[in-house]
Amino acid sequence: MAWHNKIFDIENNYNNIIIATRLNGIFNAEFSINYHLTKQLNAIAGLDFAHTSNGLVKTPNIGINMPALHAGISYNLTEEKPNYLYSEKEEFQKNNDLLISVSAGYKEFLLDGKFMVSTMSIDYGRHINYKIRPGIGMDIYYDGSVFIKIKDDSTLTNKFLNKMRYGVFVSNYFKFGRISIITQPGYIFYSSAKMSDRFFQNIGFIYCITPRVYGRILLRSHVFTADFIEWGIAFKIGKIVKGFNFND
Repeated sequence: MAWHNKIFDIENNYNNIIIATRLNGIFNAEFSINYHLTKQLNAIAGLDFAHTSNGLVKTPNIGINMPALHAGISYNLTEEKPNYLYSEKEEFQKNNDLLISVSAGYKEFLLDGKFMVSTMSIDYGRHINYKIRPGIGMDIYYDGSVFIKIKDDSTLTNKFLNKMRYGVFVSNYFKFGRISIITQPGYIFYSSAKMSDRFFQNIGFIYCITPRVYGRILLRSHVFTADFIEWGIAFKIGKIVKGFNFND
């Protein structure tokens, strides 16, 4: 999370159209190379990218993108390698499952107000080991703000079906205990209203409540522009496998 002390204010700070809320989310990605100079000395270099925004909860919300380079030296205090204790695990049983989820949130436009967004998602995947579950899926989502974009389109009306969008995605779940990191790059293949960018990216977390019930939070963005944040619940259909269901 990120905290900003100078935010947009229509009376006192109207030139700041980057951030409109004090509390914001932050996403950071890093690529590093570690080179062993000696047994105890290592050289490190790499690239960083950070993005902070409020997910369009309040506008204006251009967000802040921070690309950077980093380099450094690390020193190990001892030449001896640690002795790791490994516990034996049962051979993992690869299996398929289906996650059905429903989520909701809202987004705001400064001159037009707040609008509800809601998604139903179907995600079919395969557990290939204790940590990773790749898959494919489909999103059906409602965007209440679509009417802003169809005001000048005489062929459309402000009806429920005109606010629906349909997309497909590939997914990956990376497990850390009861929490998994979700990434879902995808493409919106049908929308009644015109769209400037049909490619999207979902990124977020899913938390295991029971072996078949999960809570989740996702940020949807288009390229580097946040669209909305949604909170929801997911239900699993498939075999309960020890080692990937977070309760063992």
